[in-house]
Amino acid sequence: MNNKIVISYIILFALSFTVYCQDFEVSPVKLNFSAEPGESQNIILTIKNHGSKPQTYILSLGDYLVNKDGTKNRLEANATKHSCANWLNINPSFLELNPNEDKQITVSI
Repeated sequence: MNNKIVISYIILFALSFTVYCQDFEVSPVKLNFSAEPGESQNIILTIKNHGSKPQTYILSLGDYLVNKDGTKNRLEANATKHSCANWLNINPSFLELNPNEDKQITVSI
């Protein structure tokens, strides 16, 4: 009987918390450019706000390095030798989306 009471309190305690998180979608997740040297190419990203409140998004570029254990360390743009941040452009890079609204972003190389 005591176990049922303890489990009930744990469930009530867990359900009493409100979880705050961002609920958005970015599609496609991976950008594969196939431009030849000297050529320009655009890829369209779609960002959708699945949340119940208006949200603001700021898109920015960055580099990363993969450690031996497979974890990624995020770095500032142009921090690595093979960075292509100087050749990429995000337009627009600032968005305000209402609930269930989506917008298209152009990523150019």
